[in-house]
Amino acid sequence: MRKIMSLAIALLILAGVVITPESTYAYEYTGGTNSGSSSITISWDPNGAWNEDLEFTNDSSIFTVNSPSANDKYVVGQAIMLSVTPHKYSNYIFPGGISSNLADNFVMTILKGDSIKKEFEFSYKSSDVGETFTDSFTPTEEGTYKINIFFRGSTARGSNFGNYYIQVVKAANTNASSVIKTKDGTYTIQNGSATLKTPKNNTLTKLAIPDTIKANGKTVPVTAIAKNAFKGMDKLTTVTIGKNVKSIGAKAFYGCKKLKKITIKSTKLTKKTIGSKAFTGINKKAVIKCPKGKKAAYKKILLKKGMKKTMKFK
Repeated sequence: MRKIMSLAIALLILAGVVITPESTYAYEYTGGTNSGSSSITISWDPNGAWNEDLEFTNDSSIFTVNSPSANDKYVVGQAIMLSVTPHKYSNYIFPGGISSNLADNFVMTILKGDSIKKEFEFSYKSSDVGETFTDSFTPTEEGTYKINIFFRGSTARGSNFGNYYIQVVKAANTNASSVIKTKDGTYTIQNGSATLKTPKNNTLTKLAIPDTIKANGKTVPVTAIAKNAFKGMDKLTTVTIGKNVKSIGAKAFYGCKKLKKITIKSTKLTKKTIGSKAFTGINKKAVIKCPKGKKAAYKKILLKKGMKKTMKFK
């Protein structure tokens, strides 16, 4: 008999029929009576033939689906809260007249097509009725997702309360950049931060790179100075680098021969984030004011980026 069963399963697999194990809980109730679990038929149907599109409005006395709501819209990568509150523990009556004297398990299944993307299962006792059970799911692709609620109890082996749908759309392109001009210069805005691309003009003698700027109605931190940003500005004498600057591009201050005073407010600069020859060609007697506790580290780094031992660090 076992050989015959094994051969039959093998033939089904070869024919393209997928055998889903009983541990998968997105089942459909297909019939039965109230005489016990042996007379109830449960089968896997990813298309949700029974009670298709039921939005649980008639089941609120049994449990409440707090989220997600039917027809909600999300974007790829957005965490979706899954939340269910049971209102009963015993004496459930299911479609077909099937009852359960001990209702102690719900499974919320998230499907895309026939593929299960998330199963949110919880077991509870009578003392847990009214408690809200939560989990979360983050979709990685756009499309229609089906939410299935399945119940298991000790008497009734299972019943599908129904299905509803949510939509997931492609996320906006967060890598897209924009360019804005301010009183200080031109900036590139990308991923919620700003890079100073060029100063307002090439004849400035003093420049303070701000901590933040206003862009599209939002306050954006200035985190970078582009390569060649101040290259060849031979009238520039004084520069203040804002506290949010994390990187300075290659040759950013190259050839600024009159640059004698540099105040660095940022504590976020490293050897890897300062480009080659960033300070080559500035005044040999320049004074560099470093943040508290950063003098030794910054001196070591900046001497490799074009500064000279004749310069004073403090």
